[in-house]
Amino acid sequence: MQINRNKILIIDDSILAIKALEHILKDIYEVISARGGEEGIAIAKEQKPDLILLDIEMPKMNGFEVLKILKECHETAATPIIFLTGFMDAEYEERGFLMGAVDYIVKPYNNNVVKARVMTHINLSKYRKQLERQLKVDMLTGLYNRRGLDEYLLEAAQEAVKKEYPLNCVIVDIDYFKKVNDTYGHLEGDRVLLHVGSLLTACLTPGGGYVARYGGEEFAVVLPKADEIEIRLLMEQTCKKIHQAKIPNEKSDISPYLTVSAGGAGWILKEPREAKELLKTADEMLYHSKENGRNRFTWYQPN
Repeated sequence: MQINRNKILIIDDSILAIKALEHILKDIYEVISARGGEEGIAIAKEQKPDLILLDIEMPKMNGFEVLKILKECHETAATPIIFLTGFMDAEYEERGFLMGAVDYIVKPYNNNVVKARVMTHINLSKYRKQLERQLKVDMLTGLYNRRGLDEYLLEAAQEAVKKEYPLNCVIVDIDYFKKVNDTYGHLEGDRVLLHVGSLLTACLTPGGGYVARYGGEEFAVVLPKADEIEIRLLMEQTCKKIHQAKIPNEKSDISPYLTVSAGGAGWILKEPREAKELLKTADEMLYHSKENGRNRFTWYQPN
């Protein structure tokens, strides 16, 4: 069975230095390398390593210049970077830490020191990512929460703008959810939220969709690339499946079984920040669904 190993990127203009580090780390990690700053930045963005070992003294673009670019780039801003240097002084050390480096390794390399420092920062990075994931997950449903949605939506918008395909958002609201809580109790209300979240995930994520708990009894769905016809069909089928699940809501004004209302919008964005407007428009379409009797899906798309 193949084990996924953490990926280390070495950026150094010296092939001998790269080979020395590869020899120390290759049995534990997947090691990739770049001969210089520009190549290193490109590989870091594409490969998304778990840790970067960055030489300070390089021609054309030194380590401080590379570090600045990596920390300003969305894909690599959170990647821990350890500086490699042949000499150390307080000024270099302070400058590096202020710019975002997490540690220094001084040449010539001591095998045990390199392994220990790399392992320490790999483990710290794993712990940080775990905490970040927990902050982005809704504890009841296991779906991403509003914070997770905001981060995903920005990334999806950046990709959609870059590749010029439509980005679509849908807001789904459980009809008369208050009556579920009032009739069956809040514990049953929690089970209903969990059930609906599972149904939405099963219906909407196989084609690349993303489902999050938007707040209360509302869920948000992000559907990249799909066109209006695909989304209409998908949402009609999803709403139908939720109703056919026969989740009791006997005091509902629509049906003795749970129903949902939804609103959606989609277009090709001109810039990533336009995604907020997309989400706002989907919310407005949800309002129209509620005004027109609920248990329906309303779609908006500009001409």
